[in-house]
Amino acid sequence: MIDRTGPDSVKAQIKVKMGAMSLTYTGTVAVVEQDPEAHRAVLQVKSREAGGQGHANADVTFSVSDGGGTNHTAAQITGKAASMGAAAKKLAAPEATKNIVDLLEKIEARD
Repeated sequence: MIDRTGPDSVKAQIKVKMGAMSLTYTGTVAVVEQDPEAHRAVLQVKSREAGGQGHANADVTFSVSDGGGTNHTAAQITGKAASMGAAAKKLAAPEATKNIVDLLEKIEARD
């Protein structure tokens, strides 16, 4: 996390490894929907590739229950990451999600 930009948003830097390539994105992560009773939240990620011309934007929905949880990501990716193909992007998704969760923990720790 670089800086808090609002009560539910931060400016952040996220690093993603795709095969032999490592990419860094800088942008914003915002909580755009929260439903504490349903244990559900939707995050909106808007980022630009550092040193490149691509971007990675996504809506990430997290749902948590007693038996575990799920996440669903709808992403739009351009630049180097898009040229890697679907298989590489699918491999990068768990790492990107982990990075977002780590970011949320940092936000919570600062409050």
